[in-house]
Amino acid sequence: MRKPAVSSWTEHPKIVHPSRRPHVRDLQTSLYPNVEDLTPAMVLIKLVFVEVLRMTSQELQQCGGATALLMSSVSIREAVIQDAEELARVHILAWQETYRGIAPQSVLDSLDVNARIDSWKTWLNQEDHKAFVAVVDGNICGFIRGGPVKQPVRDPSFDAELYAINIIGDAKGKGTGRELVHHLVETLRPMGLSKMVVWVLAENPSRRFYERLGAQDLGQQKIQHVGGVELTEVAYGWQDIESL
Repeated sequence: MRKPAVSSWTEHPKIVHPSRRPHVRDLQTSLYPNVEDLTPAMVLIKLVFVEVLRMTSQELQQCGGATALLMSSVSIREAVIQDAEELARVHILAWQETYRGIAPQSVLDSLDVNARIDSWKTWLNQEDHKAFVAVVDGNICGFIRGGPVKQPVRDPSFDAELYAINIIGDAKGKGTGRELVHHLVETLRPMGLSKMVVWVLAENPSRRFYERLGAQDLGQQKIQHVGGVELTEVAYGWQDIESL
């Protein structure tokens, strides 16, 4: 008689035996004829695989973004001048996604890609202006810009600023933003910068991202946004970028 494997099903009561689930036995038997050859980890992997097979086309479409990012890794690299055009388009798309319902729609619809290309070329030619891009399958899906503080807060000890960070589409919420911040900070330290601030519109739900990274609310100010709408900006700050 064959000896049972060291890890038995009774030792792992939270794991549902595959034979109790519809259509799993055939799949299991074809790959592992002997149930006792399966470790608990192998069973969990197989159960997930079977659940994916059971998903309807609508369910697969709903999780398509996560699936795509699992299959296609996100890479972070320094932005170069040749990225200006693609960065301009991503920048405009990110604004249209993020500020819909916050900024006037007429303003969002009138954003000029050529003007934004010129802006990116200017930024990328500035030595103290650091920029990184997130890339999936050769396409830019996000970016970050930063450098010495340009829009100061009341505390003059803040010497660095995160000028902008934007991520589009399915790349959101997958850790891409955190990686971009990390890469930016790594370039700011050698410049002798240690305390960083970022300004974000109060109505922007993405402001919670900075809070999750440990940033503190440093105060607010009113600004006259493009289109004549008065909006509120919130300043967040990190007392020590080493924490990032």
